[in-house]
Amino acid sequence: MEYKAFPFESVKSEIDLEKRTIALHSSVTMNVDLGDDIILPGAFEKTLREKREDSKGTWRIPLLWQHDSDVPIGKPLELYEDNTGLYSVDEIPDTGPGCPGTRALILAKSGVVWGCSIGYSPHGAVFNEETGIRTIPEIELFERSIVTFPMNESARILGVGDSKRRCLQLLTPELQSKIGRVLRGSSLSKLEEAIGLLLAILETASVETEDSSEKQIKAVVPFESYSLDETGDWDGPSEIAAASVEDLRVMSTWYDSENPDIKAAYKLPHHRADGYATVWSGVYSAMGALLGARGGVDIPESDRQGVYTHLYRHYEEFEKEVPEFRSLEQIESEKQIGYSADEVKALQESVDSWIERFHV
Repeated sequence: MEYKAFPFESVKSEIDLEKRTIALHSSVTMNVDLGDDIILPGAFEKTLREKREDSKGTWRIPLLWQHDSDVPIGKPLELYEDNTGLYSVDEIPDTGPGCPGTRALILAKSGVVWGCSIGYSPHGAVFNEETGIRTIPEIELFERSIVTFPMNESARILGVGDSKRRCLQLLTPELQSKIGRVLRGSSLSKLEEAIGLLLAILETASVETEDSSEKQIKAVVPFESYSLDETGDWDGPSEIAAASVEDLRVMSTWYDSENPDIKAAYKLPHHRADGYATVWSGVYSAMGALLGARGGVDIPESDRQGVYTHLYRHYEEFEKEVPEFRSLEQIESEKQIGYSADEVKALQESVDSWIERFHV
Protein backbone atom coordinates (compact mmCIF):
# COMPACT_ATOMS: atom_id res chain seq x y z
CA MET A 1 0.00 0.00 0.00
CA GLU A 2 1.15 3.54 -0.78
CA TYR A 3 0.18 6.83 0.82
CA LYS A 4 -0.37 10.27 -0.64
CA ALA A 5 -1.21 13.24 1.54
CA PHE A 6 -2.32 16.86 1.29
CA PRO A 7 -2.65 19.63 3.89
CA PHE A 8 -6.15 20.90 4.59
CA GLU A 9 -5.44 24.32 3.05
CA SER A 10 -4.64 22.60 -0.24
CA VAL A 11 -7.89 20.68 -0.35
CA LYS A 12 -10.28 23.20 1.23
CA SER A 13 -11.75 21.18 4.09
CA GLU A 14 -15.01 22.06 5.82
CA ILE A 15 -15.47 20.91 9.40
CA ASP A 16 -18.81 21.12 11.25
CA LEU A 17 -18.49 20.30 14.95
CA GLU A 18 -22.25 20.45 15.55
CA LYS A 19 -23.18 18.07 12.75
CA ARG A 20 -20.01 16.04 13.37
CA THR A 21 -19.07 16.03 9.69
CA ILE A 22 -15.92 16.77 7.77
CA ALA A 23 -15.99 17.51 4.03
CA LEU A 24 -12.78 17.60 2.03
CA HIS A 25 -10.87 16.57 -1.05
CA SER A 26 -8.53 13.83 0.13
CA SER A 27 -6.79 13.60 -3.22
CA VAL A 28 -6.28 15.96 -6.16
CA THR A 29 -6.18 14.90 -9.81
CA MET A 30 -4.26 16.48 -12.70
CA ASN A 31 -1.53 17.97 -10.52
CA VAL A 32 2.07 16.85 -10.83
CA ASP A 33 2.91 16.89 -7.14
CA LEU A 34 6.39 17.37 -5.75
CA GLY A 35 6.65 13.60 -5.49
CA ASP A 36 6.42 13.59 -9.29
CA ASP A 37 3.10 11.72 -9.43
CA ILE A 38 0.04 12.71 -11.40
CA ILE A 39 -3.35 11.06 -10.81
CA LEU A 40 -5.54 11.14 -13.90
CA PRO A 41 -9.25 12.05 -13.85
CA GLY A 42 -11.37 8.92 -13.54
CA ALA A 43 -8.74 7.09 -11.50
CA PHE A 44 -11.17 6.52 -8.60
CA GLU A 45 -14.21 5.55 -10.68
CA LYS A 46 -13.75 1.77 -10.60
CA THR A 47 -12.79 1.46 -6.93
CA LEU A 48 -15.72 3.63 -5.81
CA ARG A 49 -18.10 1.52 -7.87
CA GLU A 50 -16.72 -1.79 -6.58
CA LYS A 51 -16.69 -0.73 -2.93
CA ARG A 52 -20.14 0.85 -2.88
CA GLU A 53 -22.62 -0.79 -0.49
CA ASP A 54 -26.01 0.38 -1.71
CA SER A 55 -27.91 -1.44 1.04
CA LYS A 56 -26.05 0.59 3.67
CA GLY A 57 -25.74 3.81 1.68
CA THR A 58 -21.99 3.96 2.15
CA TRP A 59 -18.64 2.61 0.90
CA ARG A 60 -16.12 0.13 2.29
CA ILE A 61 -13.55 2.90 2.46
CA PRO A 62 -13.36 4.13 6.07
CA LEU A 63 -11.93 7.35 7.43
CA LEU A 64 -9.12 6.48 9.85
CA TRP A 65 -7.06 8.34 12.41
CA GLN A 66 -3.35 8.44 11.49
CA HIS A 67 -3.64 5.46 9.09
CA ASP A 68 -4.41 3.20 12.06
CA SER A 69 -6.88 0.50 10.98
CA ASP A 70 -7.70 -0.08 14.66
CA VAL A 71 -8.95 3.50 14.97
CA PRO A 72 -11.69 4.13 12.40
CA ILE A 73 -13.33 7.50 13.06
CA GLY A 74 -15.85 8.04 10.27
CA LYS A 75 -17.86 6.71 7.38
CA PRO A 76 -18.54 8.48 4.07
CA LEU A 77 -21.99 9.94 3.49
CA GLU A 78 -20.81 11.19 0.11
CA LEU A 79 -17.82 9.92 -1.84
CA TYR A 80 -17.18 10.73 -5.47
CA GLU A 81 -14.68 12.15 -7.91
CA ASP A 82 -15.26 15.69 -9.16
CA ASN A 83 -13.22 18.10 -11.28
CA THR A 84 -10.78 18.65 -8.39
CA GLY A 85 -10.27 15.10 -7.20
CA LEU A 86 -11.68 12.71 -4.61
CA TYR A 87 -14.38 14.48 -2.59
CA SER A 88 -16.02 13.13 0.55
CA VAL A 89 -18.36 14.11 3.34
CA ASP A 90 -17.80 11.91 6.38
CA GLU A 91 -19.93 11.46 9.48
CA ILE A 92 -17.87 11.19 12.68
CA PRO A 93 -19.93 9.24 15.27
CA ASP A 94 -19.60 9.95 18.98
CA THR A 95 -18.51 6.72 20.65
CA GLY A 96 -18.44 8.15 24.16
CA PRO A 97 -15.67 9.34 26.51
CA GLY A 98 -12.26 9.40 24.85
CA CYS A 99 -13.85 9.19 21.39
CA PRO A 100 -11.00 9.43 18.82
CA GLY A 101 -13.40 10.90 16.26
CA THR A 102 -14.31 13.78 18.56
CA ARG A 103 -10.64 14.38 19.20
CA ALA A 104 -9.91 14.38 15.47
CA LEU A 105 -12.73 16.85 14.74
CA ILE A 106 -11.58 19.29 17.41
CA LEU A 107 -7.90 19.07 16.48
CA ALA A 108 -8.66 19.46 12.77
CA LYS A 109 -10.98 22.41 13.39
CA SER A 110 -8.35 24.14 15.53
CA GLY A 111 -5.56 23.48 13.04
CA VAL A 112 -3.49 21.26 15.31
CA VAL A 113 -3.69 18.49 12.73
CA TRP A 114 -3.60 19.73 9.18
CA GLY A 115 -3.37 16.83 6.74
CA CYS A 116 -5.51 14.28 4.97
CA SER A 117 -4.12 11.20 3.29
CA ILE A 118 -5.17 8.16 1.26
CA GLY A 119 -3.97 4.57 1.46
CA TYR A 120 -4.06 3.07 -2.04
CA SER A 121 -2.51 0.85 -4.67
CA PRO A 122 -1.77 2.29 -8.12
CA HIS A 123 -2.87 0.22 -11.13
CA GLY A 124 -1.39 0.64 -14.59
CA ALA A 125 1.04 3.35 -13.50
CA VAL A 126 3.45 4.54 -16.17
CA PHE A 127 6.84 6.01 -15.29
CA ASN A 128 8.47 8.40 -17.73
CA GLU A 129 12.23 8.04 -17.34
CA GLU A 130 12.93 11.31 -19.14
CA THR A 131 10.68 13.49 -16.99
CA GLY A 132 10.74 11.38 -13.83
CA ILE A 133 6.94 11.64 -13.60
CA ARG A 134 4.74 8.67 -12.72
CA THR A 135 1.25 8.80 -14.22
CA ILE A 136 -1.47 6.90 -12.32
CA PRO A 137 -4.59 6.13 -14.42
CA GLU A 138 -6.34 3.94 -11.84
CA ILE A 139 -6.31 3.69 -8.06
CA GLU A 140 -7.56 0.99 -5.72
CA LEU A 141 -8.55 2.91 -2.60
CA PHE A 142 -8.40 1.21 0.81
CA GLU A 143 -8.80 4.03 3.30
CA ARG A 144 -8.59 7.76 3.92
CA SER A 145 -7.01 9.28 7.03
CA ILE A 146 -6.75 12.44 9.08
CA VAL A 147 -3.06 12.89 9.87
CA THR A 148 -1.01 15.26 12.01
CA PHE A 149 1.21 15.96 9.05
CA PRO A 150 1.50 14.27 5.66
CA MET A 151 3.61 11.11 5.68
CA ASN A 152 4.73 12.21 2.20
CA GLU A 153 5.85 15.78 2.87
CA SER A 154 6.68 16.28 -0.81
CA ALA A 155 3.01 15.87 -1.73
CA ARG A 156 2.25 19.36 -0.49
CA ILE A 157 0.98 21.69 -3.22
CA LEU A 158 1.82 25.35 -2.65
CA GLY A 159 -0.65 27.96 -3.85
CA VAL A 160 0.17 31.37 -5.28
CA GLY A 161 -0.38 33.08 -1.93
CA ASP A 162 1.98 30.76 -0.08
CA SER A 163 4.70 31.11 -2.72
CA LYS A 164 4.45 34.89 -2.55
CA ARG A 165 4.68 34.83 1.24
CA ARG A 166 7.82 32.69 1.14
CA CYS A 167 9.45 34.93 -1.48
CA LEU A 168 8.66 38.01 0.58
CA GLN A 169 10.20 36.35 3.62
CA LEU A 170 13.45 36.04 1.67
CA LEU A 171 13.33 39.78 1.03
CA THR A 172 13.02 40.77 4.71
CA PRO A 173 16.01 42.76 6.08
CA GLU A 174 16.87 40.04 8.60
CA LEU A 175 17.01 37.30 5.97
CA GLN A 176 18.70 39.54 3.43
CA SER A 177 21.42 40.20 5.98
CA LYS A 178 21.82 36.47 6.64
CA ILE A 179 21.88 35.67 2.91
CA GLY A 180 24.31 38.53 2.27
CA ARG A 181 26.82 36.97 4.64
CA VAL A 182 26.85 33.86 2.47
CA LEU A 183 26.38 35.23 -1.03
CA ARG A 184 28.39 37.93 -2.70
CA GLY A 185 28.33 39.88 -5.94
CA SER A 186 26.71 38.21 -8.93
CA SER A 187 25.27 35.27 -6.96
CA LEU A 188 23.34 37.61 -4.67
CA SER A 189 22.18 39.66 -7.66
CA LYS A 190 20.93 36.53 -9.42
CA LEU A 191 18.95 35.43 -6.37
CA GLU A 192 17.40 38.88 -5.94
CA GLU A 193 16.56 38.95 -9.64
CA ALA A 194 14.94 35.50 -9.47
CA ILE A 195 12.85 36.46 -6.44
CA GLY A 196 11.76 39.74 -8.00
CA LEU A 197 10.84 38.07 -11.27
CA LEU A 198 8.94 35.28 -9.54
CA LEU A 199 7.00 37.78 -7.43
CA ALA A 200 6.06 39.73 -10.56
CA ILE A 201 4.91 36.53 -12.27
CA LEU A 202 2.89 35.41 -9.25
CA GLU A 203 1.30 38.85 -8.98
CA THR A 204 0.24 38.66 -12.62
CA ALA A 205 -0.93 35.06 -12.26
CA SER A 206 -3.12 35.99 -9.31
CA VAL A 207 -5.15 38.49 -11.35
CA GLU A 208 -8.70 37.21 -11.60
CA THR A 209 -9.70 35.68 -14.91
CA GLU A 210 -13.09 34.74 -16.31
CA ASP A 211 -14.82 32.16 -14.14
CA SER A 212 -15.07 29.35 -16.66
CA SER A 213 -16.72 27.11 -14.06
CA GLU A 214 -19.97 28.89 -14.82
CA LYS A 215 -19.92 27.69 -18.41
CA GLN A 216 -22.26 24.81 -19.15
CA ILE A 217 -20.72 21.37 -19.31
CA LYS A 218 -20.98 20.08 -22.87
CA ALA A 219 -19.68 16.64 -23.84
CA VAL A 220 -16.36 14.84 -24.11
CA VAL A 221 -16.28 12.05 -26.70
CA PRO A 222 -15.41 8.71 -25.00
CA PHE A 223 -12.02 7.24 -25.85
CA GLU A 224 -12.00 4.34 -28.31
CA SER A 225 -9.01 2.46 -29.69
CA TYR A 226 -8.71 2.05 -33.45
CA SER A 227 -5.89 1.20 -35.85
CA LEU A 228 -2.92 3.59 -35.59
CA ASP A 229 -1.50 5.79 -38.35
CA GLU A 230 1.78 7.18 -37.05
CA THR A 231 3.27 8.55 -40.28
CA GLY A 232 0.33 9.84 -42.31
CA ASP A 233 -0.37 13.52 -42.90
CA TRP A 234 -3.33 15.17 -41.21
CA ASP A 235 -5.66 17.55 -43.01
CA GLY A 236 -8.44 18.34 -40.54
CA PRO A 237 -10.70 20.39 -42.85
CA SER A 238 -10.57 17.70 -45.56
CA GLU A 239 -11.39 14.93 -43.09
CA ILE A 240 -14.32 16.92 -41.72
CA ALA A 241 -15.61 17.59 -45.24
CA ALA A 242 -15.50 13.87 -46.02
CA ALA A 243 -17.25 12.92 -42.78
CA SER A 244 -20.90 12.73 -41.79
CA VAL A 245 -22.12 13.98 -38.42
CA GLU A 246 -22.23 10.37 -37.27
CA ASP A 247 -18.58 9.99 -38.27
CA LEU A 248 -17.61 13.13 -36.36
CA ARG A 249 -19.10 11.68 -33.20
CA VAL A 250 -16.30 9.11 -33.39
CA MET A 251 -13.57 11.23 -34.99
CA SER A 252 -13.66 14.17 -32.56
CA THR A 253 -12.67 14.72 -28.94
CA TRP A 254 -15.43 17.12 -27.90
CA TYR A 255 -18.81 18.37 -29.14
CA ASP A 256 -21.47 20.89 -28.21
CA SER A 257 -24.27 18.68 -26.90
CA GLU A 258 -26.81 21.43 -27.53
CA ASN A 259 -26.16 21.22 -31.28
CA PRO A 260 -25.24 17.58 -31.95
CA ASP A 261 -26.66 17.52 -35.48
CA ILE A 262 -24.34 20.08 -37.07
CA LYS A 263 -20.71 19.56 -38.04
CA ALA A 264 -19.56 22.83 -36.47
CA ALA A 265 -20.41 21.43 -33.03
CA TYR A 266 -17.53 18.92 -33.22
CA LYS A 267 -13.98 19.91 -32.33
CA LEU A 268 -10.48 18.48 -32.16
CA PRO A 269 -10.88 15.60 -34.65
CA HIS A 270 -7.99 13.14 -34.98
CA HIS A 271 -9.49 10.03 -36.64
CA ARG A 272 -9.83 9.34 -40.36
CA ALA A 273 -13.33 9.72 -41.79
CA ASP A 274 -12.83 6.42 -43.62
CA GLY A 275 -12.23 3.62 -41.12
CA TYR A 276 -11.57 5.86 -38.07
CA ALA A 277 -7.83 5.17 -37.90
CA THR A 278 -6.17 7.30 -35.21
CA VAL A 279 -3.69 9.68 -36.86
CA TRP A 280 -0.71 10.71 -34.73
CA SER A 281 -0.32 14.13 -36.36
CA GLY A 282 -4.04 14.73 -35.70
CA VAL A 283 -3.69 13.76 -32.03
CA TYR A 284 -0.62 16.01 -31.72
CA SER A 285 -2.49 18.90 -33.34
CA ALA A 286 -5.53 18.44 -31.07
CA MET A 287 -3.40 18.37 -27.92
CA GLY A 288 -1.55 21.47 -29.05
CA ALA A 289 -4.81 23.34 -29.57
CA LEU A 290 -6.10 22.23 -26.16
CA LEU A 291 -2.93 23.60 -24.52
CA GLY A 292 -3.10 26.95 -26.30
CA ALA A 293 -1.35 26.49 -29.66
CA ARG A 294 -2.68 28.35 -32.70
CA GLY A 295 -5.03 30.40 -30.55
CA GLY A 296 -6.34 27.42 -28.59
CA VAL A 297 -9.82 25.94 -28.74
CA ASP A 298 -13.06 27.25 -27.25
CA ILE A 299 -14.40 24.55 -24.93
CA PRO A 300 -15.55 24.85 -21.29
CA GLU A 301 -12.90 24.59 -18.59
CA SER A 302 -15.04 21.90 -16.95
CA ASP A 303 -14.52 19.65 -20.02
CA ARG A 304 -10.82 20.31 -20.61
CA GLN A 305 -9.52 17.63 -18.25
CA GLY A 306 -11.74 15.01 -19.90
CA VAL A 307 -10.49 16.06 -23.35
CA TYR A 308 -6.91 15.91 -22.08
CA THR A 309 -7.45 12.39 -20.71
CA HIS A 310 -8.90 11.25 -24.05
CA LEU A 311 -5.87 12.57 -25.95
CA TYR A 312 -3.50 11.34 -23.22
CA ARG A 313 -4.59 7.77 -23.89
CA HIS A 314 -3.88 8.20 -27.59
CA TYR A 315 -0.40 9.52 -26.72
CA GLU A 316 0.13 6.30 -24.74
CA GLU A 317 -1.00 4.23 -27.76
CA PHE A 318 1.67 5.91 -29.87
CA GLU A 319 4.20 5.68 -26.99
CA LYS A 320 4.79 9.43 -27.06
CA GLU A 321 5.74 11.73 -24.18
CA VAL A 322 2.61 13.46 -22.94
CA PRO A 323 2.72 17.24 -22.32
CA GLU A 324 1.62 18.49 -18.91
CA PHE A 325 -2.00 19.62 -18.59
CA ARG A 326 -2.57 23.38 -18.30
CA SER A 327 -5.80 25.08 -17.30
CA LEU A 328 -7.24 28.07 -19.16
CA GLU A 329 -6.07 30.27 -16.28
CA GLN A 330 -2.51 29.00 -16.66
CA ILE A 331 -2.58 29.53 -20.42
CA GLU A 332 -3.90 33.07 -20.04
CA SER A 333 -1.30 33.81 -17.35
CA GLU A 334 1.49 32.61 -19.64
CA LYS A 335 0.23 34.92 -22.37
CA GLN A 336 0.14 37.88 -19.96
CA ILE A 337 3.53 37.35 -18.35
CA GLY A 338 5.46 35.92 -21.31
CA TYR A 339 6.76 32.92 -19.35
CA SER A 340 5.79 29.26 -19.74
CA ALA A 341 4.72 27.03 -16.86
CA ASP A 342 8.08 25.23 -17.04
CA GLU A 343 9.98 28.52 -16.77
CA VAL A 344 7.92 29.60 -13.75
CA LYS A 345 8.45 26.18 -12.17
CA ALA A 346 12.21 26.50 -12.65
CA LEU A 347 12.16 29.90 -10.93
CA GLN A 348 10.10 28.51 -8.06
CA GLU A 349 12.51 25.60 -7.63
CA SER A 350 15.44 28.01 -7.59
CA VAL A 351 13.85 30.15 -4.92
CA ASP A 352 12.69 27.09 -2.95
CA SER A 353 16.26 25.81 -2.81
CA TRP A 354 17.29 29.04 -1.05
CA ILE A 355 14.22 28.87 1.19
CA GLU A 356 15.34 25.40 2.32
CA ARG A 357 18.95 26.54 2.77
CA PHE A 358 18.00 29.45 4.99
CA HIS A 359 15.14 27.62 6.77
CA VAL A 360 12.39 30.06 5.85
